[in-house]
Amino acid sequence: MEKRSIERECGLAALVSITDHDNIEAAAQLRAWEEGKQAPISLEWTVPSGRSYFHIGIHNLPSARADTLTGELNRFTRNPSAGLRNDLLAAITGQPGTLVVLNHPLWDQGSLGADAHATVLRELLESSGGFIHALEINGLRPWEENQRVIRLANASDRTLVSGGDRHGCEPASVVNVTCASSFAEFVDEVRAGTSEIVFLPHYREPVRFRLLKSVIDIMRNYPELPGRERWSDRVLCRRYTGVNCSLSEMWTGEIPGVIRYFERIVRLADAREFQHIARKYFAGSGKPEHDYESCSIERAAWNCAEPQRAPRCHT
Repeated sequence: MEKRSIERECGLAALVSITDHDNIEAAAQLRAWEEGKQAPISLEWTVPSGRSYFHIGIHNLPSARADTLTGELNRFTRNPSAGLRNDLLAAITGQPGTLVVLNHPLWDQGSLGADAHATVLRELLESSGGFIHALEINGLRPWEENQRVIRLANASDRTLVSGGDRHGCEPASVVNVTCASSFAEFVDEVRAGTSEIVFLPHYREPVRFRLLKSVIDIMRNYPELPGRERWSDRVLCRRYTGVNCSLSEMWTGEIPGVIRYFERIVRLADAREFQHIARKYFAGSGKPEHDYESCSIERAAWNCAEPQRAPRCHT
């Protein structure tokens, strides 16, 4: 889906790195498929930091060491320490072709409040920033937040790269464009400080409306996925015994009443008429989420190799 979107929207060949949280299983399986054999082995690493946590994108792990490194990263997540964090990042960045990205850095995932989150972020960057190649411009974060990430990158002399955080069927709305012919070549560009980012047209849609569509995608039935047709087959939980199972297994086929009502609401939201109303509602509620006044088409992209230039964005 990502490849088709890039080829259609940009008319370019696609290099796609897909991450799961703290897991490379899907990436490894993708490489066993003929069309996905060039896909990087990547993950989104959960990094506890003070009273909060961050997500760091680890891209293009060497296949020979991917399992070992992933195991070490997960052990850190369970038992963190600043020294070990830097040792692990040093081991990863020491591998040629790997890319380390601080994802959605201004998203206060620990609900600390803006000031406390800024303090924890500053501590992370001061302690481990030397191992982080880039900050992420995220296609599912509000434009105002992405503008602040651009200012943070400028202030800290860091490169920006595109990222997604999409969990439904909508393709990424922010991508990098490059003349590189492989992911490793693209990594070399970013490590050298060069990154050109494009915002695709659907980024203009209100963020809350796009999140609603993601919920609809997640809860839709997919007959083409045997054994995972229903959303409750695809959502896992951990029992008190420590065993993982799907919601369908936990409910033994009997969906709780409140969940059935929620399903009906989501089915209603999938109707074209409802989505037309929802789009208008989210677009008109409060301050516009995407103010492009300060980001014109003429100021097309930010080339980080030229730090004297202001950040620029494709729209």
